[in-house]
Amino acid sequence: MTRRTLPSGAPVFDASLWETPLWAAARRVIRTIEAAGHAAFVVGGAVRDRLLGLPASEIDIATSMRPEAVRRLFPRTHPTGERFGTVTVVEGGFPFEVTTFRVETYPSVDRHPAVRFTGRLEDDLARRDFTINAMALSADGRLIDPFDGRRDLERRVLRTVGDPAERFREDPLRLIRAIRFAVRYGLRMAPETWRALVALRGELVRVAPERIVMEMEKSRRGAEPWPLLRWLDRADLWLRLGEPAIARAVAAADPPDVFWAAITAAMRPARGLPPSGAGAIAGGGAPLGEGLDAEAGAWGLRLPLSREARRLIRAALGMEASPGRESAGPSVRPRSLEAAYAREGRFDGRTARGGDRRPTAPMAEAEALPYGYAWGTRGAAAVFRALRLADLIAGRPRPETLARFRALAEFRARLPLPDPRRLRLDLGAWRTSRKAPAGPYLEAMRRHLWLAVNRGFPNAAEALEAEADRLWREAGAALRPPFRLPAFLADGPEAGDVPAT
Repeated sequence: MTRRTLPSGAPVFDASLWETPLWAAARRVIRTIEAAGHAAFVVGGAVRDRLLGLPASEIDIATSMRPEAVRRLFPRTHPTGERFGTVTVVEGGFPFEVTTFRVETYPSVDRHPAVRFTGRLEDDLARRDFTINAMALSADGRLIDPFDGRRDLERRVLRTVGDPAERFREDPLRLIRAIRFAVRYGLRMAPETWRALVALRGELVRVAPERIVMEMEKSRRGAEPWPLLRWLDRADLWLRLGEPAIARAVAAADPPDVFWAAITAAMRPARGLPPSGAGAIAGGGAPLGEGLDAEAGAWGLRLPLSREARRLIRAALGMEASPGRESAGPSVRPRSLEAAYAREGRFDGRTARGGDRRPTAPMAEAEALPYGYAWGTRGAAAVFRALRLADLIAGRPRPETLARFRALAEFRARLPLPDPRRLRLDLGAWRTSRKAPAGPYLEAMRRHLWLAVNRGFPNAAEALEAEADRLWREAGAALRPPFRLPAFLADGPEAGDVPAT
């Protein structure tokens, strides 16, 4: 492992570095430790991002002081990982992870290292994954860079500290982290790092799916997912592209559950990756990629995701497997939408940005009405997520979904009865007076009456009561009109951000 002597020249940063509240608080922590006779430095991502001119959201500090001494020195601390040398110090309202210089050894294949404290900063930097993360900054602005991380940043190269095979074997999650950093900072991988990543991709089976999902969540924050997915495909690492158009359409702004549903439809697991559960780390459990050809991407349902994500994944799989089904809605494939458009007519929309018209896929009345009904019963958030998922399956980018959502809002506002709750018939009272049983037919009846009113039927109690009586007499086919909510709206409302309408 090549390392240079710690520099002792002029500071790299001037006093302006410490002017923001976060950096000023970090400097106070360092100065307090130094006053107690120990060394302390800003380390890791904050140094990297500062060199790139990016703001820091958190700052980590490494020190020669032992954890128990850190806790005695500062009035507000939390023992977040004291066994591994980490104490969280709260200063100026900001939390700082203060970690004792340490050396890690990996005696087994379970990724859990044996930790030994050391008094040398160089030893601590040498245990880190990539050179761009193995830099430190002193309180006087001096950069400590024994592995040339600053030069790698300037050359836009991602390189491991020391032997890349050793780094990846220590913790195989670094395979995905490498791709995350390459995408996030626009880096190319050093040839030896790339070769080791591809050669050791099978090591990912030792990583719990929970950690992989967390790393993917970090990767998609603030960055468009397509470059990440393309890297994973190139490396044959965890995911392979199946439907590039869907993967290209996913946006960083898409909610996590929509992201995972779309990725399930767009991607397939790479060969033998990842494990089906955390038990696979201990030797139990089969690789998730085995025997899934007949399951049409059901691997996504095995991942440790939220209930909302699983529900949307099921909807995405259903739409993908049977694009012609009524329950999927006519927007699943462009051809079916075009056919509906030719029959029903269209309405055009605008983007959420004032007056900026973009060409949008036409939405037929037959498609818009179920969404309009769901808006009144499930809420705008559920409608936007459903519409976004359907558009992703059709390969439409997010700006087009925003335009279609805006058009849908305008369409709904023009309906004679946008809100189904304003039907002038109390179906509960009607059922009681007719001594009719409870059942799902009542919701079907409500949809039928709402649809009729929006097609010209009078919203008057007497007329609606007569129509309900007719439906009850003819029960069956009349209560099952060709009006279906999209399957992914069937289970109730979703939480989440909705664009302004």
